[in-house]
Amino acid sequence: MSQTINRTDIAEARRIRQAIINANGTIRNQYQWLSHQNAIGFGLFSLSIGCILGGWWWYAAYNSGLVAVFFWTAFWTSILHELEHDLIHNLYFKKYKPLQNLLFLGVWLFRPTTINPWLRRDVHIHHHQYSGTEIDVEEISITNGEKWGLLRLIITADLIWAYIFRLPRLTANARKLQKEGKYPMELVNKLHGAARFGLLPFGIPAYFMWYFCLGYWFAQYFILPFAPTLMLPEWATETYAFCYPVAMLWVAPNIFRQFCLHFITSNMH
Repeated sequence: MSQTINRTDIAEARRIRQAIINANGTIRNQYQWLSHQNAIGFGLFSLSIGCILGGWWWYAAYNSGLVAVFFWTAFWTSILHELEHDLIHNLYFKKYKPLQNLLFLGVWLFRPTTINPWLRRDVHIHHHQYSGTEIDVEEISITNGEKWGLLRLIITADLIWAYIFRLPRLTANARKLQKEGKYPMELVNKLHGAARFGLLPFGIPAYFMWYFCLGYWFAQYFILPFAPTLMLPEWATETYAFCYPVAMLWVAPNIFRQFCLHFITSNMH
């Protein structure tokens, strides 16, 4: 990726931005109901958290796990992701910060595999300023620029594996660019904060339950059938009974949604 942005590109970007602003004004004048932007945002949030009903419907055994994961939860949490994006850009409750922060917390609770939205805000604004350059850390963090292969396929969906395989390299690169004057020190500090605390307090427990369930499934279907004398300990079965619905309704849909989002956007920018 190149960091060079010439004056022609800047002028063209401003022209496009102004055209979008003008089109936005025209549409808002044509449809007056769009002026109730805060109500629209809160309505989308309220509608999307209706995925709770889908989770209850699955838990009560009225539909299949695939329906629960791919429709009832993944679909609605994708709307919550877009809502978070618009909150980052102050499209909702700009003058009512307590309500805006409440929505930030809400969209994060339903998407625990994502990083803290307050920490993400600065990184995302930086992405809009330097999209496609070597300092577009948001795109780099979701695998843009990586060679395609099994590793990229895995870390596209899973931030834990992304941290394990890429964090040391990305941190070293950020320090190098900071020394070259390409990264402001303030942004480097925020990146470190996002890397260390971005998945707390929701993401780490969510991923733990997900991988515990994967380990349990693997043992149940690929080890125990070939070793009939082995038995899983009682505490593992009890823990699985608790983790399974959480993993199915809280984690699996978001990993699927996250893979789709990262796969598409990392190949577009």
